[in-house]
Amino acid sequence: MACIGIEIPAVENALSYTFSDKSLLEAAFTHQTYANFKAGVEDNQRLEFLGDAVIGLLTAEYLYLNAPGRDEGYLTIERSRIVSGKALADIASSEGWVKYMRFSTGVKDAKERLGQRTQAALCEAILGALWLDGGRKAVEPLFNRLFVPRIQALINEGVEHLDPRGELQTYSRNAGLGEPIYEVVSEEGDGCNFVFTVSVKVGAETQIATGTSKKRAYAAAAKAFLENHTSNDQI
Repeated sequence: MACIGIEIPAVENALSYTFSDKSLLEAAFTHQTYANFKAGVEDNQRLEFLGDAVIGLLTAEYLYLNAPGRDEGYLTIERSRIVSGKALADIASSEGWVKYMRFSTGVKDAKERLGQRTQAALCEAILGALWLDGGRKAVEPLFNRLFVPRIQALINEGVEHLDPRGELQTYSRNAGLGEPIYEVVSEEGDGCNFVFTVSVKVGAETQIATGTSKKRAYAAAAKAFLENHTSNDQI
């Protein structure tokens, strides 16, 4: 398949890797809007699916080997931060990969071309293409350069940075109490200013808190629960 519209040498130079199967590189940098109007052209969605698994595997392995003593809850939270759409989009954006992508001529909006969804998908698709073309040996140099420093930084931060909901989840699991259960108790507001009251239940204990958004209220409830229970382990 001819690689029309993609600067193969430039992309391979950006990735520091030469593909044996150029069609994989072509697919990785093809947006679905382009493929929709070109018969026989594959977009990057299938490679995105594979790349998601590749990144998750290598991240989990690195965390396991380099964060000894950290429990499953911590490892899960840190992996989710690395493979989040924002984190992957940040990597793609910092590398400027999207400028090599093929879009349909109708996609002129910079927001769509440079959006988080597009950039994250491209990052995953690239890792998927590398895996198919050369396996682990092809993926590791890029992973080590772009992902490992970010993972190591999270490890070095310790646990202080964790969202209270993540900390409570870890606490609850370690105590054998399953997952915390969150529920909105009430919503009050005039259309502009809202106050949400929520509850979080862990085991037989329930904590109530408020916030100006559901997210903030959930975090406040989790934080209050931890402050009230972890010091003397009342659960």
